[in-house]
Amino acid sequence: MRQDELVEAYVIQARPWRETSLLYKVVAQDHGRVSLIHRGARNNRRDRPLPTLTPVRVSWGGRGSLYTLRHAEVAGPMTVKDPKRQVYALYVNEIVSYLLPDDRYSDEIYPLYHEALAHLDTAADPEFVLRGIEMDLLHLAGHPLQLDRTEQGKVEPGRQYRYHPGAGPTELPEGGEADGISGQTLLTLQARQEMDERTRREARRLMRQVLDYYTAPNVIRSRGIMQALAG
Repeated sequence: MRQDELVEAYVIQARPWRETSLLYKVVAQDHGRVSLIHRGARNNRRDRPLPTLTPVRVSWGGRGSLYTLRHAEVAGPMTVKDPKRQVYALYVNEIVSYLLPDDRYSDEIYPLYHEALAHLDTAADPEFVLRGIEMDLLHLAGHPLQLDRTEQGKVEPGRQYRYHPGAGPTELPEGGEADGISGQTLLTLQARQEMDERTRREARRLMRQVLDYYTAPNVIRSRGIMQALAG
């Protein structure tokens, strides 16, 4: 697949490739997830590495699922400006990288990612934004969450549940496990409503469980930085 004209994109991951090059994982408009080799980027002062969290324009050529970067330019300033929120954005980069495979064609990935960065930059509650982004990416990856129903019926706010990735919630008996998730949390998360402290804590734990399941054996390293920043 060649892409001769410059298209809007974001670099979500860059790592060394052989002796002098970089391998980018890119989210590109109207293309989805693409892997590009930036030849000579590690020893060429004129051809600097492309930044993350920053809009760029790229074109590429080649065959298979690994392409060669032909042309690139920075298209604007870094989208997420606050350093703490940049950590949240890098967390999103990891999820995109691990959930969505290389050479995944989709015209939905780029606008979802672009809007995610914009919301993280401006939202009063970036953690609330993260829960929605996580759910959107899981849906795009083919793992939509069903939080408001069990196999037996509707989730009840006052009940406790255990969530099983790929199967959904099951109700726990009265006085059930201490690490259960309240029905209120499941319903609030499904409806994307504002959360109180308990709901936020349970929603965070639930999404960690689900994402760990679907991104294994990869480890989401930015999560530890977020926890440290939260104190």
